[in-house]
Amino acid sequence: MSTAAIPRSVTVSESLRRREAAKDALTNLRLEGLTPTSDVRALVDQFVRGEFSDPYLDPPSGILRNNLGLTDQDSLHREEANAVYVRSMLLKLNPIKGNFDSVHLQQIHENLFQDVYAWAVNSEPLTCLSLTRTVTHQ
Repeated sequence: MSTAAIPRSVTVSESLRRREAAKDALTNLRLEGLTPTSDVRALVDQFVRGEFSDPYLDPPSGILRNNLGLTDQDSLHREEANAVYVRSMLLKLNPIKGNFDSVHLQQIHENLFQDVYAWAVNSEPLTCLSLTRTVTHQ
């Protein structure tokens, strides 16, 4: 199939940027003795080509959807750092009790990111480029 027949939601330069990121991520995984499943590889390939829309990204800006309405990555990083800084201090003063299992870690994550991302308090596993069951040991 020619690339002209594929509806693209990303520019060629963005597709190249994504391809390089995917290549680097795969190299990093392999250094750790891990490999992604074929399903995830196919999903990443679709994302690279602009055929896959990540529901956690704001389509026009390509950054994570956020409660602050920010569409600039630098601004989002700054505000996320500010919010997590304050929440980390409050968490230190009033820790969430638990035994650091997946439920406990999720509660900590929700607490830290609740001001920035509405989806951070979602108890459902991520369905997009999810880390859930995406890598296996070789």
